[in-house]
Amino acid sequence: VAEDKPEPSRAEVFIMTRTSRKSDYRNQVTNEAI
Repeated sequence: VAEDKPEPSRAEVFIMTRTSRKSDYRNQVTNEAI
């Protein structure tokens, strides 16, 4: 059923955003270190 997977909750979005921000930050630090 299509309704099986509703749109992500705020918590899920928050976690995904936080995770991507962390990796972005890590990449930035790595680039500056090079």
